[in-house]
Amino acid sequence: MHVDIVEQGVNREDRFEINHHGYRFSQSRCYRESKGELACISCHDPHVKPESTAFRLSVGKVCTGCHEDAADAHAPETDLFRRGACVTCHMPRRRTSDVIHVTMTDHRIARGPFDLDALIQPMEKNNLVITAVGLLELGDPPEGSEADAYRAIAALRSGRNMEAAQGELERALQDVQFPGNGPYVDLATSQFNAGQYRASETTARRIIAGGENLRPAYTVLGTSLLAQG
Repeated sequence: MHVDIVEQGVNREDRFEINHHGYRFSQSRCYRESKGELACISCHDPHVKPESTAFRLSVGKVCTGCHEDAADAHAPETDLFRRGACVTCHMPRRRTSDVIHVTMTDHRIARGPFDLDALIQPMEKNNLVITAVGLLELGDPPEGSEADAYRAIAALRSGRNMEAAQGELERALQDVQFPGNGPYVDLATSQFNAGQYRASETTARRIIAGGENLRPAYTVLGTSLLAQG
């Protein structure tokens, strides 16, 4: 299940992480309006890291193949436009927020203009509060309580907003019966991490009583009993 989050004080357009190539590309107006015609392989083999200046210029030809009026939007004397370096301005290199010591090409094609120097400035690691979790509309995402369970599990596994997510997962599991034990192990682990040792013991015993020889459940049960003396 693919989830999207909202972090406190961060606009969606500014959330850029190291594995966000496809996520950012799907936000591009160019991608959305092409109705699937524009893809990763329109510009390059995504399994090969392109380095050369010639490559970046070849991507520019893909851009002008659609944007035939691009010259009207740029001053002819603009050096980057004259050289066809569309990527430099419209897919700039940026510092990633989760791996803060690297910069990567942002695959969200955007109008700009951007302060290219500011985008690559060093930053401090900051685990921001998650204010919302949603499911990306890829494939056939679930609805209702099942969707609530997936959203809560994602928040719990991130280690942020633990209390609110745990309550949401508890409510969802009252309405939805999952075929596997993953969500119930997430709940037991969350209860243990919150210091609710009797509750985590109860949840772990419920998993084990279902006949599953699930080592994570025994781990939670054992540590819950130790925590209770």
